[in-house]
Amino acid sequence: VPSYTLIRESATADRAQLRKAVEGAGMDGVLAARLVRVEAEETSLQAFNFEDRSAGFYSYYSSDSTGSFDPSLGGESNNITIHFDLYSVTGSQLLWAGDAATFPSTDVKQVAAGLAYTVIPALKKQKLI
Repeated sequence: VPSYTLIRESATADRAQLRKAVEGAGMDGVLAARLVRVEAEETSLQAFNFEDRSAGFYSYYSSDSTGSFDPSLGGESNNITIHFDLYSVTGSQLLWAGDAATFPSTDVKQVAAGLAYTVIPALKKQKLI
């Protein structure tokens, strides 16, 4: 259950309210995520414009070919590292901790799915979920 459905953003610093919200929701554990690092990475898309596709194989790649390459296509994406802590609500103790890194992406849903794909099996392997 995402914490934003249980508490207001302005109340996140109040430990007593956090505990009350978690216990009231019947949770036995809390998985906390913290952003550790963001690394910008240049990406490049290589475009090649083929203008005449009717030429034969050997005549197509002649020195007077009208095809063009644009190396300026591309952009920047971020690699992020997130630290996870799994806490027991009843025991008030840290049960598990780990880091997960993502591959370059500008799609938040894709990043979240990738993190879930990494973290959930790790927790299952240790019989924590």
